[in-house]
Amino acid sequence: MTQARNIAVIVESRRSQHLAETIRAHMQMLPGWDMRHLADLTFPDPRDDYNRLLTSTSFWARFESSGRVLIFQHDSMLLRHGVDEFLDWAYAGAPWPADAPWSRPERKGGNGGLSLRNPRKRLELCSSVPWQPSRGNEDSFFLGNRESVGGRLAPLDVCQRFSCETMFALGTLGYHAIDRYLSPDKVHMIKSQYSQPDPAQA
Repeated sequence: MTQARNIAVIVESRRSQHLAETIRAHMQMLPGWDMRHLADLTFPDPRDDYNRLLTSTSFWARFESSGRVLIFQHDSMLLRHGVDEFLDWAYAGAPWPADAPWSRPERKGGNGGLSLRNPRKRLELCSSVPWQPSRGNEDSFFLGNRESVGGRLAPLDVCQRFSCETMFALGTLGYHAIDRYLSPDKVHMIKSQYSQPDPAQA
């Protein structure tokens, strides 16, 4: 039986050289993966419309035959190879602080800005539980409803290896929106941690 292919997905209608570079950089760390850039979407209310899109059955039906979907945004990055380590999980993202209102007590799953997901599980949940703005952002909606059709959510220690966002961490596979939450020194440490020194400068 042919193994289902994995796919990286970004939803972004703004065209820029920076976006093209971000997409290329992600795909360099995902050999053998497919790529989908959804650019033909307009959002009158950007936050709610993005949440509505990612909690719709039509969105996840596009990827139902894929093995895993990596959702990434313009302010995320994969820092190294190694995504295969996380493919057994139905959802993995950067950990949220324990005191975040949307954080689960056991802190499984995490932020959706750079996240690995099982599309069939997401489709099942969206088909059975409708999203409303009162349910919060799409990532907290999925994690809050895991008892319904959530699948295996990555535990905290796995999320800590997968990505960072609001909390400083080194050794992760990637990051999301760290410029928004962390100091410039910490951002530099994260972004440069896997850089090899130039022998000519040694």
